[in-house]
Amino acid sequence: MEDALKKEIGFKIKALRKRRGLTQAGLAKKVGRGLDPTYIGKIERGKQFPSIKVLKGIGDALSVPIYYFLGEEKDYRRFSRSRAELIYAIEGLDEEDRAFILEIISVLNRRRQKKEGLLKVAEGKARYGKKSR
Repeated sequence: MEDALKKEIGFKIKALRKRRGLTQAGLAKKVGRGLDPTYIGKIERGKQFPSIKVLKGIGDALSVPIYYFLGEEKDYRRFSRSRAELIYAIEGLDEEDRAFILEIISVLNRRRQKKEGLLKVAEGKARYGKKSR
């Protein structure tokens, strides 16, 4: 999932950058913070995951909110408030804390998938089980 997210973010950045008529160097300069154009290239190719601060800077430079990169393009304006609040809440965390939060999310997702799998098995048994006489 992380690789897919990196590629999706990179694709959106590249498309917006081109629509705005910017080169990678132009975008890096507009973002500031000593951002290197090669770093923009790595992000666009899905090879590098930008930090929240960099992603926010890119969003500001391209005139879109940060959650534009994390949701569906067609409905980013309707992005859930709780998701946006979560993104802004983790912005101030250091790298170690963000890694910890991501691990918690991973555990919760595995638990949810396991629960959904068990429900499907139970539904299958109920649907295809032996009929009572």
